[in-house]
Amino acid sequence: MRWLKIVSFFLSGIIIGYALALILSQASNYVPLVSLAVSSVIAIGIPIWREYFVTSSRLSVEINSIERNVADKVQIDLREYQDLVRLSEIADRATPFPQLPIPRNSRDFNIKPREPAILEGIEELDDFFESLKKEFDGLPQKIEQLKKYDADLSDIEPEKFSAKEARDFVSSVFFPTRLGLFNPDEFKEPEQRKEKHEEFKKELKKQIDKLEERQRKLQPPLFNIQDAKEAVNKIKKELVDNRSRFSVSISLVNSGRLNTSIKVPAILRVYIARGTYVNLELTMKDPESRSEVPANSTKVVVFESREISQLPEDGRNLVNEYWKNNVYCALFLEDVRGKIYSSNPIVFASGVYQKIIYDRLANAAASYNPWLDIR
Repeated sequence: MRWLKIVSFFLSGIIIGYALALILSQASNYVPLVSLAVSSVIAIGIPIWREYFVTSSRLSVEINSIERNVADKVQIDLREYQDLVRLSEIADRATPFPQLPIPRNSRDFNIKPREPAILEGIEELDDFFESLKKEFDGLPQKIEQLKKYDADLSDIEPEKFSAKEARDFVSSVFFPTRLGLFNPDEFKEPEQRKEKHEEFKKELKKQIDKLEERQRKLQPPLFNIQDAKEAVNKIKKELVDNRSRFSVSISLVNSGRLNTSIKVPAILRVYIARGTYVNLELTMKDPESRSEVPANSTKVVVFESREISQLPEDGRNLVNEYWKNNVYCALFLEDVRGKIYSSNPIVFASGVYQKIIYDRLANAAASYNPWLDIR
């Protein structure tokens, strides 16, 4: 486009020059008047040329990525979801998120106690379910191991239960919760050893019973891990559909010789079909340091939308239906001079543009021969 303008001005100059030469050759009396006109045009035209063609900003907008995320601080109360009521009942303080003790002067620490059935964000929900599944898968092995320790302890004569054997049991079975079980001074007399042997047996049985009860709670008909997984996925979809927001990363390339600044608002228009679209209102993130684009430079800027729940219901339904569904979108923004810029069209999905770049790089790498450069 720039070279086309230069060529057109060059051709226009040739034509005007030829016309002036023809006029002057036929009417020499008009030489002073023509000279004055040419001088005026040059005097006015050069500043205009410099302002609009030489020292102007030339901005192009390119979308790098589109992400859709749920805020980390969105609270998920498992008790509010019918499918996960049972899951909330087994989310006790022991598993998987033990609560920190709250000191009396907790106001000084700005600590707010949180119920174990309340999670924050999808990531914590995933962590919760994965820890629960890991516990579910590992319980049989843990119970079997404890029963083996119980059998080993039963093989030891109570009066001969030594301090070394007790220390081994504490380090391998009861560490770190029951370190107080071991005291070398309590194994000097046979009667003391017998009492400690009985105490260790009771503690082992207590742990086995606790794990077996936990296993019973995590098995059908009380609980089904596959049903819980489906319920968790359902909650995640509900949160994405109603509590998510969009983040759009763009590159602003200023190839001109004049600095420019971008206004904070922008719009991401999603083109559903001919005449059907959805506008997502965006706001620039960190505008104090990102809005200005110096001459001959590139700047990466991130725009964020409001929570999707603030969209009209029809628009929200369209966004949820066509996200990752092969429709295109483009971003529109405005500079401080009131000029509107549009970006490259991109598929309304996350990771698509990066994949295109990766494919181009992979093709270039496939045709590259390093041995030529080594030679």
